[in-house]
Amino acid sequence: MTTKILIIDDDQYTRQVLAKILVRDRALARYKPQVIEAADGEAGIQAFLEHKPQLAIVDLFMPKMDGFAVCKALREIASPAELTIAVTSGVYKDPSIAANLESEFGARFFAKPYQLKNIATFVAKALAPPPRAATEPSAANAVAPKGELSPEVTAAHLFWSLMEREATGRLVLRKGHVVRQIELFVGHPVKVTTNVREETLGNFLVLRGRIDKETQRAAMARAAGTGKRLGETFIAMGVLTPQSLISELTAQTRFKLANALRWTDGEWVFQDGAPRNSMSNALDFAEVIVAELAKTTQVQSPTATIKDLAHKPLSGNKRGSALLKQIALSISPQFAKHFRADITIEELRLAGVSRAHIYRSLDVLQSCGGLLVGAADSIPVAIATAESEAIQLAELTNTKVADVAEANLYAGLFDHEPPAGARSGSHPIDQLGAEQPWKAKGPSPANETDYGSDTIEDIEITLSESEADQNFDEDSVVSVSFSTIGPDEGELARRHDLLQEFLRIHETSLYEVLAVSATATSAQIQAAFDTRSKAFSKTVYTAKELGRDYAKLNMVLTSYQQALDTLLDQKERQRYDDNLYAATQDLPNAPSMNAGIAFQEAEECLASSNYEGAIAKLQSAIAISPSEPAYHATLGWALFLHGGQDELAADAARSHINEALAMAPDSGLVHEYKGLVHAKLGDDPEAALQHLLKALDADPRRVGALAAIEALYLTRGEHRQLDQLYRRLLFHIGQRATAEGAVLWRRMGDLHRHYLRSPDQALIAYREALKRCPEDAELKALCNELATGGLGSFFETTDALLSQWRDAPTNFAPIGAMYQLAAESNQFDGQHLAASALTLANQATVEQQENYQRFRPRFLLRAQRTVDNEAWEQLLHKEDYSLIGALYALLADVIAELHPQKRADEEVSQADELSNATLSEEFRSTRTYVANVLGVPEPVIYSRVDYGQEIHVASLPTPVLLAGYDAVTCTDKLELACRLARAMSYLKPGRAIAAGCPSRVLKHAMMACYSLGAPSANIPDPDGSVAEFRDAILRLDQTTQYQALELVAHISQEQPSLNLSRWTRVLARTADRCGLLICGDLAMSMACLGQPLGSAPGAELLEFALSSQHMRLRAAMGLSINV
Repeated sequence: MTTKILIIDDDQYTRQVLAKILVRDRALARYKPQVIEAADGEAGIQAFLEHKPQLAIVDLFMPKMDGFAVCKALREIASPAELTIAVTSGVYKDPSIAANLESEFGARFFAKPYQLKNIATFVAKALAPPPRAATEPSAANAVAPKGELSPEVTAAHLFWSLMEREATGRLVLRKGHVVRQIELFVGHPVKVTTNVREETLGNFLVLRGRIDKETQRAAMARAAGTGKRLGETFIAMGVLTPQSLISELTAQTRFKLANALRWTDGEWVFQDGAPRNSMSNALDFAEVIVAELAKTTQVQSPTATIKDLAHKPLSGNKRGSALLKQIALSISPQFAKHFRADITIEELRLAGVSRAHIYRSLDVLQSCGGLLVGAADSIPVAIATAESEAIQLAELTNTKVADVAEANLYAGLFDHEPPAGARSGSHPIDQLGAEQPWKAKGPSPANETDYGSDTIEDIEITLSESEADQNFDEDSVVSVSFSTIGPDEGELARRHDLLQEFLRIHETSLYEVLAVSATATSAQIQAAFDTRSKAFSKTVYTAKELGRDYAKLNMVLTSYQQALDTLLDQKERQRYDDNLYAATQDLPNAPSMNAGIAFQEAEECLASSNYEGAIAKLQSAIAISPSEPAYHATLGWALFLHGGQDELAADAARSHINEALAMAPDSGLVHEYKGLVHAKLGDDPEAALQHLLKALDADPRRVGALAAIEALYLTRGEHRQLDQLYRRLLFHIGQRATAEGAVLWRRMGDLHRHYLRSPDQALIAYREALKRCPEDAELKALCNELATGGLGSFFETTDALLSQWRDAPTNFAPIGAMYQLAAESNQFDGQHLAASALTLANQATVEQQENYQRFRPRFLLRAQRTVDNEAWEQLLHKEDYSLIGALYALLADVIAELHPQKRADEEVSQADELSNATLSEEFRSTRTYVANVLGVPEPVIYSRVDYGQEIHVASLPTPVLLAGYDAVTCTDKLELACRLARAMSYLKPGRAIAAGCPSRVLKHAMMACYSLGAPSANIPDPDGSVAEFRDAILRLDQTTQYQALELVAHISQEQPSLNLSRWTRVLARTADRCGLLICGDLAMSMACLGQPLGSAPGAELLEFALSSQHMRLRAAMGLSINV
């Protein structure tokens, strides 16, 4: 039976998106939804009378007849049993509005911008029998007014509780003199205010490397002179655009929240009430909490609480179930899949979950109150099934882009497991020179990028003529050319004005929203409202002109309306004034602009050794802002330097530094000065090291702290500790901080060259530094010196010889020269690989044949490490672009929905599935080993008798392997390892899908992503396939959509012309490399390839076998004969 759903909203864009979601959602398919649209309240009532829908979604803010009147009229016509009502609004008002809507009309309230999956979930539950009845607001959502943080109830635990209860109001956290005020709406933060100097906009932008201190100083001086806010000043100076400022403000809010997550002491107070400002987009609190906690988990040195979990049964409570869903998206789908009641860390490791992922996930569960330790009496925690969830999460049985997206830098920086897949680490530095994957090239999806402003949507796609042909050729090239669309000047100016207005009223009072004084009369307020509403009316701005920025127009208009309604009602205005005053009392005075300028001048004085001038400036800053810890700590340091750095000067300094430490126990600057005083005096090296390391934990860019730690470690001969510190700092700063990264790589190179006596490792580090400072003559000289005298020289020579062979593949003299060079350089692994190639080609001397036979593996060697992200990038064929696989991994559910693969398509049935009992011990153990090494799940095996020795992947919803009888009964583990590794390489993200889908399907999916990123692009779609994919993608959760758009942006930048058919074919070449690496025998790999040495696949495999990247991989994984 068809279910009718009525959408009443004056925003055409919103109506269209909602309609597509509701019609296409799989969980709603059984209800056969038919969507009716109405553009205003009056039309909505008429549509209801005509169509008699079972559910209505009503916007509150509409012309002619607002949402309140519509709900009242609808409820007079139909009872809650006859009609379910959902109400949406971008106006952040008193929470009693939501309560009144539910109590009076039985309506559920959703705040804009809402998550589409939440709407769909509500609709599915409302339509499911028995019908939803109106209920009174639940008392369970009440929140205690105040409390204290503790190791058991952390700030993260408190945040999750408030989100869980959909709390609306103001939360104030106090720790020492540090205060954070968080305004929540329905459980999500809309505004965060702190008195921490490092979290102010200017300092935040410096920390992120967006501006330098000189630009910050100039902007502060200009803002102080003009009376404008700092953000507006950055725009006026041309430093930021309105779009980029919106993105930075969102990232700043996230940063402020993240810095409080691990608070384990302090006080908190919660006050019910509506947020005072409606102009901030609510962040996805669940994603922020889980992702930011995971970033700061101590993987190298786990906390005592995490260590204590070893060998204990672990379970989750009800909250743990919700946390697991977010863990699957933000950390590890494998952990979420395998976590169950009474599981142990050891069992999770056996299931293939990396130690880093386990530590991070357990840390999140424990910090948020979702973990039970000991035998569980609670309900086992599991990911909800499709039957119980209206919006289905991506299948957690497959490796998803969460694994691919983890910054690969970690894998090279630490001896421990990298945080992706079933991995146990990599060589600590051999792979440091590899390129980072897509995530490291920009801000995290949905975290720091403002997808409401210009990102991909202003990109134009130009397809080659062949793409317009309806009969797509399997080998056609998807040619994509990206260029910026140039809108007309009037449209661009209107859009710019809107973003400027959005920023002007961002986090301001209602008086400032209308640009009136606090003493304005009702007439003045009305006049101001009329003027501003006219300037930004919907008749001036259309949805077609604004695209996704239409939501910002709604937020501006609803802010005007909120200000008018509140300020014209005398009782509401008085209540607002009282709340506004109370809110300002919660926070101590943040550092003023003049104090900030004085502080920056003091820093300049310190840099020039003008200590008296610095002291005077700092005393001036403190007189203006006495509660700013940075000013007190820096004054202490200035007094110490001015006093001669002796014990007497230290006493004068400590009083100020200790006062600052009491104000801000977690401040990196304060800990740096505290540690530096100890280090200069030499009275307590351990205390110095403790404070200096805390300073770097708070801010990896504190060069003074780093220099002092270096001196301490080098004096004590603790070179390895210093090496690990460099790695940790490099991981934390990522790829964006070019200058700081160059310094750290240079220092790491010096350490390996002069102290650890490792020239090859030093060369890699110097080259990384040179990438960031390509004009540095000294670095160039160092690289040249080391390259001509160490292992780097050997690899360069072998690669040059390999290039000679490639030009004339029937001439094996260059391979013979490679054998000789390796022998002379004591590079036994290279010598053996060359001997293997010469023997295989029947070109070997007696000595070379003896070398091959002597070192040829007789049994399967066990890798000491797994194929982490860095190693995987090294394994990939040069045309095997990993981002394409990552994109199709994200779109796996969509492709499975529109082009499902069934067992019958692979000519197998359920009866062909082989149980473990029917598989030989050799097959079972080799499959487990290969899965662990590659970091993929162990696949189910189906029998295909006609396949003989072959093993292939089948692209079912959960990929499986099809194995011939000879393969299943094979007892040679070398051969099994090679064949299984080749097939199981397709279990990496997106690859099984590509192996089982025609190229035209892959092309339609990619074109659909392009069309979402560039809605104005003219993409040929003669049979509607692209549109079908586009609609299906819109049904995915928002995070997945954002990740897909970002991947498309990276792909378009790096691969302007794509031949998807060619890409699917070169997956097999990568598979050949996996087989070679894991079995370790070139002759066996060639036999499994089934192609002669002179064929293109054979030649490519031989070339890879002799390459320096293969030798490095073997060494990194402990498979090298050198090892």
